[in-house]
Amino acid sequence: MKLAPIRTRGFIFTALFFLALLLPSIQTSNSIAAEKEAFDGADGPYQYEIIDDITLTDPARNRQIPLRIYYPKATGLLSPVLLVSHGIGGSRATGNWVGKYMASHGYICVFMTHYGSDTSLLDLSAGLQENIKRLQESLKNPLNTINRPQDIIQVIDWLEQTGISHPILKGRMDLKNTGLTGHSFGAFTTLAVAGGYAEASRKQYGKTFSDPRPKAFLGMSPPGTSPGVDPGTIFNEITRPTMIMTGSNDLDPIVKPPRTAESRMDAYKYMPSGDKYALWIEGAYHHTFGDGRPGQTIDPFARKITRIVLLAFFDAYLKNSEAAKALFKSDLVEKLGESKVKFFQK
Repeated sequence: MKLAPIRTRGFIFTALFFLALLLPSIQTSNSIAAEKEAFDGADGPYQYEIIDDITLTDPARNRQIPLRIYYPKATGLLSPVLLVSHGIGGSRATGNWVGKYMASHGYICVFMTHYGSDTSLLDLSAGLQENIKRLQESLKNPLNTINRPQDIIQVIDWLEQTGISHPILKGRMDLKNTGLTGHSFGAFTTLAVAGGYAEASRKQYGKTFSDPRPKAFLGMSPPGTSPGVDPGTIFNEITRPTMIMTGSNDLDPIVKPPRTAESRMDAYKYMPSGDKYALWIEGAYHHTFGDGRPGQTIDPFARKITRIVLLAFFDAYLKNSEAAKALFKSDLVEKLGESKVKFFQK
C-alpha cells in the first residue's frame, strides 16, 4: 500500500475519547450503553423485529422493489435510517448481519432487492461457470447500472411519503439522518448515490444518480477502476462523509480481467478530502464483508473490526456521537486491529 495509515495523534485525542464516554448526558441509559458498546463489536441493547411484507411498485419503470426492514423493539425511540444495497446475485435477505447488528444499536435498516442483479439470476443446477457467466452479463447490462441507484431514490421517496404513516414505522424514523451502505455491486450503488460516476452518467444518460438526502455513505468492497479510466473523474464529486472497506485478499471474483485488491482503494484515494475514510484488513477477502461463501469461513476478528467501524461511522454522522468522532481521530482503530488493520482518513 502506498498510502500512509493514520498514526497516533497523541494523548489528547485518547483522553478525549474516554472523556466522551464518561461525560454525563441527557441520553437514556440504553443510548449510553449503545455508545459504549460501539467500540467492542457487541450487539446493542435493543432487540430487533422485522417487517417483511412490503413491496414497492414504480410504474414509470414497470419495476417492483421488495423490502425487508429491521427495526429496534423500543417504545418512543427515534431512529436514524440506514438503507442497504446487496451485491450481484443477492437480495433483501443478503448481508442481514448488518440489519440485526445495527437495529440492536437503534437503527432502522431498510434492505431491498434489485431485480436484474439479484438471486433470480442463479440456478444451482446450471453449474458454477454458467452462473458466473450470468453474473458477468448482469454487470454489463446498463439497465442494472441505472436501476440500482434509482431503486434507492424510490425507497427514500416511499419512506418520506408513505412509510411515515406505516402502522409500525410511524413515529420511529429520523429521516433527517439517513445513510446508505452496500457490498460489492451494492457499494457501486452506494457511491453512485453519493455522487460518484457523475461525469460518465451525464455523458451517457444526461443526468447523475446522486440524491441529496442521505448524509453518509459506506461502501464495502467497492469496485476497482476499469483499466484506462481516469479514477479522478469517477469519484471527484463525492463530497459528503464517505467510507470504504476492503482488504488484501479482496480480489474481484467475476470481472475479467481480474482487478487487484489495491484497486478498490481508488474510491478513497480519488475522493476529495473532508470526512473520507478507508478500512483495510489484512487477509480480508471479498465476502468477508458479506455473508461468506462455502469453504471460506469469515474470520471472527475481521467481522468484529468491521462491526466496530461500521457502527462508529454512522454514529458519528447520523447520531452526531462525539465518542465515535473521537475514535476516528485517534489511533484506536489500528490498535484494535493488532497490526492486521490500517485505517485511513483525510
